[in-house]
Amino acid sequence: MGGIDEMVPWASDTALVAVEYLGAIVASREVSANPPTVTVTYPNGGESLSGSVATACWEGLDDDGDDLTYTVLFSSDAGSSWQTLTSGLSGSEFDLPLDDLPGTDQGLLRVIVSDGVHTGEDESDGTFSVEGKAPQAFIISPDEGSRYNPGQQVTLMGEGYDVEDGILGEGGLSWSSDLQGVLGIGRHLAVTDLYTGTHEISLRVADSDGQSSTTSTTILVYLPEYYVRLPMVMK
Repeated sequence: MGGIDEMVPWASDTALVAVEYLGAIVASREVSANPPTVTVTYPNGGESLSGSVATACWEGLDDDGDDLTYTVLFSSDAGSSWQTLTSGLSGSEFDLPLDDLPGTDQGLLRVIVSDGVHTGEDESDGTFSVEGKAPQAFIISPDEGSRYNPGQQVTLMGEGYDVEDGILGEGGLSWSSDLQGVLGIGRHLAVTDLYTGTHEISLRVADSDGQSSTTSTTILVYLPEYYVRLPMVMK
């Protein structure tokens, strides 16, 4: 198996594109007379997309009857930049993964159609909106159910990620305990003064537009089971 990626001058009267190896044609594609066309029908401007998925639709046409494939792209900034969502589709629908797309009121959809040689494309006639997303919180340490002795250092490590903002900065992460209240701010904290008892340690993350989410883990701070206090008797 081998991949070939070659830039060659294009002649308008090209009828066949072929790859030769040792004098024999090993792959070829006929060039049809007419390029394909595509028309985006949804979302096409003015829609508000929410939920987990929204079905994008388009109509493709080829006067030569060639098999068509489609590539779908999304822009959150009215076309200044584009993100490829999928390629090689043979149908005329695609479920947009809204959970993975940034919230915006400047959304555009672009669909590129190919007959194997010729291409065509179309974009939404106007911008549409995608519902904003709350950030995600991840506790790396401590593990659920971890046990510590009183006064032992407990390392708190976490991350916050937002589809719009990316990885959140130190100030966007705050730690707390249901027994002790606020513990501190940042991705990494070392705590040594936790009360004896069962703690629900929570990490709250907040993004730039004020949305937040929280995750938690439970740890235990107790004297070891084998630890026994004995009175001192002096004569």
